[in-house]
Amino acid sequence: MFRNLTKLLSIFFLLIFHTVSYSQEEFLRIGGLDITPNNYGSIRIGPHKDLDSLATAKNESRFANYYFELSVWANGTINDKNLVSDADVGKGIKEWYPFQKVQFESSENNNKNKGIYTTVFRDDRQYEAHQPLGLEIKQEIHYEKNRDWAILFFSIRNLNSYDLDNFSFGLKLDADVPNETNFPTNDDDLAGQSENLIYLYDKNLTVEKSNIVGLQPLGDNNTFTFNWWNVEDDPSTDQERSQYIQTSLKNYPTISGDYRIMVSQGPFYFKSLQEINFTCALIESKGLKNAQKAQEESKDYYYDNLVKMLKKLPPKIISLASNIVPERYALSQNYPNPFNPTTTITYSIPKDNDVILTIYNTNGEIVNTLVNIYQKSGNYKVVWNGINHSGNRVSSGLYYYKLKAGDFSSTRKMIFLQ
Repeated sequence: MFRNLTKLLSIFFLLIFHTVSYSQEEFLRIGGLDITPNNYGSIRIGPHKDLDSLATAKNESRFANYYFELSVWANGTINDKNLVSDADVGKGIKEWYPFQKVQFESSENNNKNKGIYTTVFRDDRQYEAHQPLGLEIKQEIHYEKNRDWAILFFSIRNLNSYDLDNFSFGLKLDADVPNETNFPTNDDDLAGQSENLIYLYDKNLTVEKSNIVGLQPLGDNNTFTFNWWNVEDDPSTDQERSQYIQTSLKNYPTISGDYRIMVSQGPFYFKSLQEINFTCALIESKGLKNAQKAQEESKDYYYDNLVKMLKKLPPKIISLASNIVPERYALSQNYPNPFNPTTTITYSIPKDNDVILTIYNTNGEIVNTLVNIYQKSGNYKVVWNGINHSGNRVSSGLYYYKLKAGDFSSTRKMIFLQ
């Protein structure tokens, strides 16, 4: 009898603990989705609690009953070995760990209807089955109440005393979209893409009647990679994960399944102590048209609120795949020219070198530095979006761009038209 009483008391206190833990947990409501900012590399939810169904009954908000996990992936090469750090809960290894607790910053007048949740986590500890990449990530979740989107901003820092080659960064979304009875079934979904929005929806409903959940990378460059796969193809090794994060697969499925989708960017040559950024919108709405509307709203927020940080963004560099090493340095004329809003500059370097590509105005003042990293020999192109180093759009007029690599230097003219 005493043992049974002890067991009952244990269950009682366990239930109290879980109730208190849940009541203290904060949620961000994005369309029909609840996410919590109290995470470190992984945002994970299960079916909603009773309080959500009560809110729905009162028409306070729309809720969709998802299983949902959004995880951070980072890939890099150390000593010719491909390594991936990710926050997939199913692996059972805590590769990312909290370095700074979540902090909330209200955007205006202490109003929690609009704000930013910030946290910092790291991957610099050795585990039996995990070799760390040595990264620190500052994550910001920007949100506004009653929107079908939230902005996820990541600032990634290489803590190592050495450079990381072949570096890519991205987000993997595993979600079971609810069916017509609002139950999150795991084997009847499809994946699709609308411009830069990659999304999941329920096959048994039309794309306009189904809930839509997806990822929209933000920025003016086109180095984003979109991938999808079924649960049966989940990668199990770092070598396989490395291939997934760098693979672009756009022939979307026609047979329903339990799909994952991924958005990533890279690869980059990630120098020691360098910082690069990655920005993505998480979108959840009812039907594709509403999702596309959320796309545009998230872009507007990005340019109105985050574009000032563009000077911190990773170099918008695309390596032009070729087995032929260029014989000489070259800086080509930008295209288009004149341009609005973006233009592409291509250049070639025959030797590994520190490369600087700078924009100047007619007074010789630096407008922006597009490239300032060590690069391997090859052919490259970089996109400039007409933004200066302060994050503001430049005025119409004549500009100069200058490439410096080792002893080589070359300057050309270009025209920006509003």
